[in-house]
Amino acid sequence: MRLFKAVFLMEMRNILAYRFSFWINFFGTTIGQLGLSYFLWSSIFSGSKNTSIGGMNFQMMILYSFLAPMTLKTVNGLQSLNINQDIYDGGLNKYIIYPLSYFQFKWIQQITHVLSHLFQLFVGLAFFAIFIGMPLEYKFHSLNILCFAINLFIGSTLFFAMEAIMEMTAFWADNVWSLSVLLRFIINLLSGAWLSLTLFPEWSQELFYYLPFKGMVYSPVRILMGSMNYGEWIQSQIIMIVWLCLISLVANKVWLRGNLRYTGVGI
Repeated sequence: MRLFKAVFLMEMRNILAYRFSFWINFFGTTIGQLGLSYFLWSSIFSGSKNTSIGGMNFQMMILYSFLAPMTLKTVNGLQSLNINQDIYDGGLNKYIIYPLSYFQFKWIQQITHVLSHLFQLFVGLAFFAIFIGMPLEYKFHSLNILCFAINLFIGSTLFFAMEAIMEMTAFWADNVWSLSVLLRFIINLLSGAWLSLTLFPEWSQELFYYLPFKGMVYSPVRILMGSMNYGEWIQSQIIMIVWLCLISLVANKVWLRGNLRYTGVGI
């Protein structure tokens, strides 16, 4: 626990080293997302005869479109684990003397960034409530916030395992950046970060149910909005945990195989 705290505080100091940049980035992103969501969906709803699209009215769709990218950013946490860079320049060597394993160190960094983005998300939600106003359909409950936090913890750990596999292919390849880009594209598309999954065809929605991506953005946002029942949310978490176990096993196998090729001298 003491080591966890030490690494956590060290990473948090790095995040807050440039406080002005931290808040400028936050407010710039928040205002940009809100403006884009508002004008995009106001145009779509004005051109449609329906008052509800994908099971959401205009105000709920704006709220979803506002929360989804912020939730994705929170789940992504550290964004890049830099495992490939440590492999290329021999940086893995320094972790030999650390009292934590390499992945424990990286995971604590990941969770630190998740908590930082989570704080920004709730500040953004308060900003939305004060200046825009929450939809009448929005159902606030403290249990929803707890479910949201649990969901983010599982989702960020799942992303961590997926990203680790992509970056660990650096043991065999000279450039793995494109694999990480591909992973992020798939997550953005299938998690509901770009569009609510209810806007996809019905046959694809059935497929999304069994994939791990739904629980990264769509499920946490809908549970925070109070528009997902707890039974459906629990099923989503179970599926994510199963995928997390499977992907973690693959990541461990890749790590063990890759270490046999690691020379420690860099490229």
